[in-house]
Amino acid sequence: MNSTPHKRVHQRAANGTVYVYEIVDSYWDKEKKQARNKQVCIGKLDPVTGELIPSKRLGLHGAAALAPKVTARTTVSGPAFLLRLAGQESGLVKTLSKASPDHWQEILSLAWYVLATGKALTHADSWCQNHEVPSKASLGSQRISELLDLIDEDERQRFFQLWG
Repeated sequence: MNSTPHKRVHQRAANGTVYVYEIVDSYWDKEKKQARNKQVCIGKLDPVTGELIPSKRLGLHGAAALAPKVTARTTVSGPAFLLRLAGQESGLVKTLSKASPDHWQEILSLAWYVLATGKALTHADSWCQNHEVPSKASLGSQRISELLDLIDEDERQRFFQLWG
């Protein structure tokens, strides 16, 4: 391993707590034929402030080492290049923005998440934070529920009329 900072990932547990893991090693799994990584839990996010609460097992010095000094951030852009092009060429972006002008970017971000991962929407927030997506809004499970409630039958029918 080199001395570059380790990447951090957030994962929401079933109880709603968001744990923060640091990827300490990446490797190729010959059996599963896919990239894998080893992660260490370094703490959890404060639900009110969003700040990292260091794990007690790190001790005082370990917690001090986690203090954020660098504000640089990276996002994964690969899927966005392909999905943006597909959305524009198919007319999906234009149709969705007409049918749902107030929240089309959030809907499209969730669609990108499902297309890229095939996973349940409950895990979309951490993926969207680490990937380039149309919406800059936080897409936690409560916001997703609110968004799905906002999409009524009229809006769905308007989309299908414009799409057809």
